[in-house]
Amino acid sequence: GAVLGALVSVVTLFGSAALASTGVGRNFKLGRVNSVNVRTQLGGSTASQQLQVSNSSTGAGLAPSGSTCGVSTELVPECGIWWGAYSSRGWAAFEKLIGRKLAIVHDYTDWPATFPTATEKTAAAGGRILFVGWLAKNYATGLPAATWAQIASGAQNARINAEAAAIKSFGLPIMLTFQEEPEGRASASYGSAADYVAAWKHIHARFQADGVTNVVWVWDVTGDVYDHGAAYPSWYPGDAYVDWIMWDPYNWFGCRQRSQAWETFASMVSPMYSWLTTHSGTPGNGDYLAK
Repeated sequence: GAVLGALVSVVTLFGSAALASTGVGRNFKLGRVNSVNVRTQLGGSTASQQLQVSNSSTGAGLAPSGSTCGVSTELVPECGIWWGAYSSRGWAAFEKLIGRKLAIVHDYTDWPATFPTATEKTAAAGGRILFVGWLAKNYATGLPAATWAQIASGAQNARINAEAAAIKSFGLPIMLTFQEEPEGRASASYGSAADYVAAWKHIHARFQADGVTNVVWVWDVTGDVYDHGAAYPSWYPGDAYVDWIMWDPYNWFGCRQRSQAWETFASMVSPMYSWLTTHSGTPGNGDYLAK
């Protein structure tokens, strides 16, 4: 099944040991640690890499001293948490601002742009995991570069194959989501849930056919179970196509002239987490890790 995750703000990707301890299906120690050395091997490939991952507020030292923690093929750490962010400042400037190293550098790209970029490659070369959100959008026009149905039909295979080649050449692990929050209003012009699932599966199939083994697939939705819960099964590509389940609970307190009261981490994250754990046969049921 897919691993369960939570993108807890528009800029920050971080973990909660308390929430993670409620997960089932894995016996991981999920308390905070200062840093971990991890060795990852993806897709049965003989290629592997050493990642120096900082998981504390200071990013200094090892805890326990000299120990190492393994990482699954889906980039799930056996101990500690991944802590990362997207920042419009850029990852290097953001790290300088917060005074610590990121474990995950989150970035977004539109359909025509090839990734990883030179800046993203530099981040990865420094031991950070890349997490890229790939949209079927053209940033220059603000319009869809391709509909989901067009992608599923094979009409965009040249673009998909070119990206598969770029990621395969990159070689390091990369977390990838296609069209985050597909059920949201912003994605309505791209097609239906069936179109989205078909597009996801087609991209996945093209990557497999092209021999790409270093992608960890992340399904990212809004997590608004009150508006979309009944529809989520129709948006889910399936366990064979998804490694992580992620959702975007926004705390709008103090943002965009909104009047919402402050909400706790638990109040923002728990509805979707509870929904997933109580709906038999839904995404990731029985194999959870909230990060």
